[in-house]
Amino acid sequence: MWSSIRQIEFPESLSVANKLADEEGKALFAGGTYLVAEKNPDIHTLVDINHLLERSIEFTNDGITIGAGATLQQIVRTLRDREQSLLAQAARQSCYSKNIRNQRTIGGEIARRKTGSEVVTLLHALNARLRITGETDGNVSIREWNGAGIIEALEIRIGDISANALERFALLPSAAAMVIVAGVRRGAQVEVSVGGRARKVVSLQIPVAEFTDERIAAFSASAVRHFQTDMDGSLRYKQSLIETGLKRVRKQL
Repeated sequence: MWSSIRQIEFPESLSVANKLADEEGKALFAGGTYLVAEKNPDIHTLVDINHLLERSIEFTNDGITIGAGATLQQIVRTLRDREQSLLAQAARQSCYSKNIRNQRTIGGEIARRKTGSEVVTLLHALNARLRITGETDGNVSIREWNGAGIIEALEIRIGDISANALERFALLPSAAAMVIVAGVRRGAQVEVSVGGRARKVVSLQIPVAEFTDERIAAFSASAVRHFQTDMDGSLRYKQSLIETGLKRVRKQL
């Protein structure tokens, strides 16, 4: 790991792990790729939950349940030849290194609030439900989760999806995206989410008939408030990318 790590704890349950992770200097450890990349010197104890996480990907008549311990590569491998192949594409684009995808878990991707992750942005558009172990166990929308507790699994309703789409804007195909736009159509409703190098992923649910250029412009103006001017460009430029992405998604839906 890194020099500040002094011990690794193996809790008996996710409930115990959740309490341990609240203690100063401790951090949950599953795939560990983000922890190793950051090497936070304030962390001295890892709470290993690998032995507690479900890793299966199960299909039902109208949905998919993915264990929080499933890796991004497992999602790519399992879903790439199915109707849900866009989820596999998003998982691959979220991390172009196959070796790292074999370590990085979907639960960690969500828990780390990776706004620049294609798979997280798509899961927001899909309005995935999270099964949480914490002080108050429950089932909550990914859009509403406050980050408390440990993700056990995510449930995605797919039976009523007629189309989905994902657009990303990056300097290179393998580079991290500046702006990500994902969309899902369920009957007469469209649900879209915008992520990228932003403070949060924002979502909009709107009737198909109202998904006009005017509404796209208004939502883009709202979404860009969570971005900032940086080396990738100005807010005006990023707002134009969001608008373009939304219009491309609308065309596919």
